Amino acid sequence: EAVQELERRKQAESRQQRDEAIAANSEQLFSDPASPVVGDPEGDVTVVEFFDYNCGYCRRMTEDIFELVEDDGDIRFVLKELPIFGEGSRFAAKAALAADRQGLYGEFHYALMTAGVTIDQASTMAIAAEVGLDLAQLEEDMLDPAIDAQLDANYRLARALGVEGTPATVIGETFLPGARGYDELAALVAKARAAQ
Repeated sequence: EAVQELERRKQAESRQQRDEAIAANSEQLFSDPASPVVGDPEGDVTVVEFFDYNCGYCRRMTEDIFELVEDDGDIRFVLKELPIFGEGSRFAAKAALAADRQGLYGEFHYALMTAGVTIDQASTMAIAAEVGLDLAQLEEDMLDPAIDAQLDANYRLARALGVEGTPATVIGETFLPGARGYDELAALVAKARAAQ
C-alpha cells in the first residue's frame, strides 16, 4: 500500500507540473502563428498534437483525429512537428512546414501520415508531387532558417511539457500521452468545450 500511495503521489505531482507547464507555455502551445492549423482556425476548442511522420502510433491516430475535426466542425487542430525518428522524419517535417506556405499543409500532412511507407527524402518528395506542391518552391522554402527555428521551438516546448514520445496531444488543459481513439478524443473535446 505504501508503494502504491507513493506512486499515486508521484503521478499527482507529475500531473500538476504538467498542468503548470501547459499554463506557462499556453501562448506558444495554442497560438504560435508558425504552427500549422487544420480544421476551423476560429474553432472554439483547440487540439494540439506533437507527432512524427515515422511514428506508427501517430499514423494510427491520424484517421480518427481528422475524422473528428471534420465531424465536429468547430475544432482548431494545431500540429506540432516533432521529428524524433531520424533524418527522414526531419526532412519530412521541414517539407511539411514549407508546404504550409503553399496552402497545402493539411493535404500534405494527411498524405504523409497515411502513405503506409517509411517516410524519407524520396517518399516525401514523391508525396509532395502527388498532392500538387511546387517542388522547386518547396525545396527553396525548406532552406529558410525560420523552419529550423520552428522545429527547435517545438523541441523546447515538448521538453517543457514533459513530452516523452509521440503522439502527445493536448485538449483544453488535458495532456494525453500516446495514441487515442475517436471516442476518447471526442469526449475530451466535449469536456473542454463544457469547461469554457
